[in-house]
Amino acid sequence: MDRHGADGTEPDGQGRQREHRGAHGYAQGGPMKLTKEAIAEIKALEDRRGRLSPQEIVEAARAEGSALHECFEWDDTKAAESWRIEQARDLIRRVKIEVVIEDRSFRTVAYVRDQDQTAHKAGYRSVLKITKTGSAQMMRAELEAIGADMARAIGLAWAKQGNLPGVAERLEAIKALVDEMASEL
Repeated sequence: MDRHGADGTEPDGQGRQREHRGAHGYAQGGPMKLTKEAIAEIKALEDRRGRLSPQEIVEAARAEGSALHECFEWDDTKAAESWRIEQARDLIRRVKIEVVIEDRSFRTVAYVRDQDQTAHKAGYRSVLKITKTGSAQMMRAELEAIGADMARAIGLAWAKQGNLPGVAERLEAIKALVDEMASEL
């Protein structure tokens, strides 16, 4: 779930840093740069059929002259290792626990991102082992992630305002509540 804007920008730091998805987050040892040329190439691919597929983008990027080429890791050994790490992240995300409080039962993730780690270093902690202080950090990160997702939804609602009257305004009101709650933790 990348959160890049149409201009290739990344979230402004208000939302939680999301893990890079597989090898596509890195090229030549560092974070990929989504250039205007790469965006134009993606748009051209979409213009051909009216939609995009990841397979089409990878195929176009294989050509060394493609603006998309540098967005990918072409060393198969490195790409395979990155993919295995992404598969491990997926396994971690899929582990669930059931929490019972009085007469209510909730199913939730068993592990969350370790807030003590830097943005570029992956690590997870058991929800059940997080301290009181860590609980506030964890919940703030979750609310910030929701805020980032809400910002995306708001942008989409404004882009389609003619088809969805009033939706953007209502989403903005909800996001304001989420942001307020995050700031209180």
